[in-house]
Amino acid sequence: MNLVPNPYTRRIKYLALFSMLFDLTLTLIGQSETYWSSSGVEVNEANELFHYFSSHGSLSFVASLLAYVAIMFGLITYVPTRIAYVGSLALIFGHYYGACSWLTWDYGVQAAVVYAIFLASILVYAEGKFFKNSET
Repeated sequence: MNLVPNPYTRRIKYLALFSMLFDLTLTLIGQSETYWSSSGVEVNEANELFHYFSSHGSLSFVASLLAYVAIMFGLITYVPTRIAYVGSLALIFGHYYGACSWLTWDYGVQAAVVYAIFLASILVYAEGKFFKNSET
């Protein structure tokens, strides 16, 4: 494995990072007051792995989220270009779905559509730069 950051996936990996952080921020905001005051008794999380950590208290939950983001971002930074590109897209799409579960609950399906347009616009920009840079 080459431990040098891949310059061709720089833009898309930051979109993946944004997508992860946006979803995880909505997840933290979506927890009830009782969750934060009573060490994870009332957990609002669909992902089984994060549900496990969140049921052990807010500190465990936040630590697991930070570790997850660091590991995923590290992986897409140092793996070969195609794997990084596929991994970035998987993170973007997966966390788009996660964020939309919160957005549609609070703001309706229109919020999910607006978020999709935002991510697609940034993705097209990043992809255009990716292909322009990789041809040289």
